[in-house]
This record gives sequence, C-alpha cells and structure tokens, in this order.
Amino acid sequence: MTDWYLLLTPIAVLAVLLLFRFVGCGFSLPLGPYNYIKTIENDGPVAFFLLRETPGATVAKNEMGTPDGIIDPTPPPIDAGDPNWHSTGVAQPGLDLGVTDPLLIETDNSAANCAIRFRGGSVQVSASVPPLNNLTEFTVEVLVHPEWDLISGLGNYYCVLESADFVPVNAQAPQQKNAGFGIYAGPDNAGDPASPYFWQVWLGVGEDGFERFFPMPYVDVPGNPVSNPGPNVTAEPTYLAFTYSESQGQAFLYVYTENRDIDYTTYALNPLPYQQAANTLSIGIAPQGPLYPPFLGATPLYPFEGLIGEVAIYDSVLDDSTLRNHVINAFHNK
Repeated sequence: MTDWYLLLTPIAVLAVLLLFRFVGCGFSLPLGPYNYIKTIENDGPVAFFLLRETPGATVAKNEMGTPDGIIDPTPPPIDAGDPNWHSTGVAQPGLDLGVTDPLLIETDNSAANCAIRFRGGSVQVSASVPPLNNLTEFTVEVLVHPEWDLISGLGNYYCVLESADFVPVNAQAPQQKNAGFGIYAGPDNAGDPASPYFWQVWLGVGEDGFERFFPMPYVDVPGNPVSNPGPNVTAEPTYLAFTYSESQGQAFLYVYTENRDIDYTTYALNPLPYQQAANTLSIGIAPQGPLYPPFLGATPLYPFEGLIGEVAIYDSVLDDSTLRNHVINAFHNK
C-alpha cells in the first residue's frame, strides 16, 4: 500500500498545481476533450460565423441561422485617404479562403480547421434584424492573427470588425459615425509615432462621435513579478472578446495568446454613453468612415491584414469564467 501512495503522490500534486494555476482567476481547468465550436454554441450566441469557407464561396454561413454574411473578395482599390485618418491603402485587395497555416484553434485538428486571410476584402452581415439591431447587453468574441509589420510599420489602425452607423443628433453635428461598436488594433497613443499597437474597442457615443473606450490602469497580480503588458498586439493567434452592459455601465476587453499569462487577459474599460446601431456588421474593414477628422462620410478604411475566424455575438454579457473556458477550449493543446 505504501508503494502505491509513493507512486500516486506526484500525480496528485501535479493535479493540484494545474488547478491552482487558475484558482486565483475564479476559473478551474476543464477536463477534455476540448471543442471550441461546441463550447461556443452551447453558450447561446445569436450569431456565429466560423469563417471556414473554402475558395469560391460567396456566403459566410451563420451557424445560428440568419443572417448569413456576404463575402466581398475583390473590392475596388482602397485609398489610405488623409494622413490624419491613420489608415492603409490596398492596391489589390482580396481574401484568401480556407487558410490552414497558421491555425487559429490549436485544439481542433480537423481538416476543416481554417480561417480567412483578409487584406482589403470583407464579410458583410446585415445587422438590421433582431437581435443584432438591439444590442445593449452583449458580448463579441473573435480569433485573429495579425500579419502586418508590428515593429516598423507603426501608426495605423486595423479594423477586425465593426457595426457602425450615423445617427443624426443635430444640424451642426459633423457627418461622422456616432453609433455602434468596433474592435481595432491601433497605436495606444495616436499622437506618438513610436506608440506600440494595442487592441482597442471603439463605440458610438452620439453627439461626440465614435470614441475609444480606454482601459483603466492595469493592476498586477500580487506576488507576480511579471508586469502587465496591457492589451498589446502580437503576431500570433489571438483570442479577443468585448463585453458591454448598458444597465451596469461596465465594459471589458479580453486578450489572450499562447504566450500571455492568463492572469493578464482582462481589462476593464472606461465606458461612455453608448448609441447602438442597426446597420451592417463588417468583418475585416470599417466601411463607415474615419476615426479622426476630416469626416467625409462613409468610405472604406482600416483594412485588416491577417487571419480572422470564429466571430461570435451574444445578446448577453458572458462572465469572466465562461470566456476563459472558451480560451482553454481554443488553446489548451498549447
């Protein structure tokens, strides 16, 4: 009997250590097998786009029903526009469908595990139907892999997805988008040419236009010597989620990669009054105009460069534990 105890003790200690790794976050490591898609669907999104379409596809299927997305593979050339807009131009925009290198989901080894590589093309989804046209308590999550120059190509913005619109406020208001939401990568300080790229959430706030929800000051975990890097952008498969609660006046951004400490995934945002939109959800580009003046109305800007897949939208605020469960189901093989 004593020999068996000696053999089992290291296994028991390892199990305790694995669980302890997540206890501080209010999260327990789930037992496999891991299935990201099934996990998402079980949590009840109102729209879920895998973006696993193969070459030649014209429709991006919504796993939860309608509306599906329309794939726009070869739009006209995209003008970078005024330098104040901090956008990039694309002479020959397009999409690569069915990309399997790199993989966005490490726990899914099926032949269908692929994504879309964006470089000026987009997926357009009608958001004028319920419940997408009435999101006041909601969650948006997506997997991405940035592929632009993060070191020397600084200063621009890249749109992961956006559902924005112009809602008239008064006759003097500039013609800029002022409703809806968007997830971007952009300089943490637009006025600093050396500012690193951060993941950002922008929302329409009515009369004041389209504003970034800035993260509150980062707090290090007690006893952990690693400094919080903030929601920085890295060139690797990345899980992003954004939650907004109008009733609670709270907003959070979640960022996770294979090389990120799981203690540094959640960022509370300073929320502003939110004006919802009921127009189009655009994946891979921002069709409703610039983030900065001069505001000249709707024009496609901020094309994403890299892989995007697994876009899920919920008409509820998912809690921290649920979102971390999604992360584990996507990345636990790593």
